[in-house]
Amino acid sequence: MTTLLLALILQDVDPARINKAIDDGAKYLIHRVEAGTVNSKPKTTGGPSEEDLLKDELLLYALIYAGVDEKNEQYQKTLKLVLESKLESTYRVSIQAMALEVLDATKYQGRIAQCGQFLIDNQCENGTWTYGKEVPVDAWTPNESGGDGTKGRKQIVLKKRSKGPATGDASNAQYAILGLKACMVADVVIPLEVFAAAEKSWLTTQQKDGGWHYGSATKTRTEHSYGTMTAGGASSLAICKYYLKKEYKKDPAIAKACEWLAANLSVTTHPKFDWKTPGHGWFHYWLFALERAGILCEREKLGTHDWYQEGAKQLVEAQGRDGAWDGDRDKLTNTCFAILFLRKAVKPLKPVATESGK
Repeated sequence: MTTLLLALILQDVDPARINKAIDDGAKYLIHRVEAGTVNSKPKTTGGPSEEDLLKDELLLYALIYAGVDEKNEQYQKTLKLVLESKLESTYRVSIQAMALEVLDATKYQGRIAQCGQFLIDNQCENGTWTYGKEVPVDAWTPNESGGDGTKGRKQIVLKKRSKGPATGDASNAQYAILGLKACMVADVVIPLEVFAAAEKSWLTTQQKDGGWHYGSATKTRTEHSYGTMTAGGASSLAICKYYLKKEYKKDPAIAKACEWLAANLSVTTHPKFDWKTPGHGWFHYWLFALERAGILCEREKLGTHDWYQEGAKQLVEAQGRDGAWDGDRDKLTNTCFAILFLRKAVKPLKPVATESGK
């Protein structure tokens, strides 16, 4: 391989190409809303609930990060559907909390608190989560003072009121913890015992090789470490330890998980995933998990891999002419996850100063 060719391969992706890919992806998503096909039937079944990840919460989250104008008719339609939806799915509730915290944590604090109550009441006895069920929540109204940091926003302190099922799975659990992080950022205070129980569950289920698998109580799925669950375990432990005021950047369990990710990292397949087609299932879902692990565990690189540049290059080159990303999921789901990866949607645990000092 010539030095010139190697340099071209390693060259960072032009930010303008990334921004154009995001813009084109957003146009595709808006088109899907206009066409009324957001919740069309998925191609395949199995894995995380595909219906849960073909809903308006994920779409709203992606539209926010794509920079779509809030006044856009299709954006407002999606937001309305999210705010009026029942809280009955761990995936959807978690993503809703994440989206609303980014959109306006003050205005939507009451709704975020509803999401938080759902999540803590649905935590399983062993500290994990499963798909969840509807629970009673307090009413809320928008705080019209809106979005200026914590202005006009007081803490809402939640309490766990009931026990969930005996056990859950790593997929639901990683999203629940992301939702709880969004609650904490919005000054919706989650009981520390919720994070402590979650931390214990991740530590006790980590495999000898440093990774995690789905951990389904039904034992119907491959029981070895694979990409998404390992990235989810690492990022979930970082969140739990952060709120429990424990060291997480050099934590040995997280370090071991990051070593697994470094050794197995791929931006063309889902590492070690073989429920259906080996290496290819839930690929874009995997990339978003990789992004979370990199940011929340504060790893700009995993081993020798610049995970963001490698992933961004792959996504920019694989985008379809219609602005969507194809694959073994519905194009809408793939496109949402691709945009979230390209935009580095998950915020770091510790605030990062910008050039303006904010």
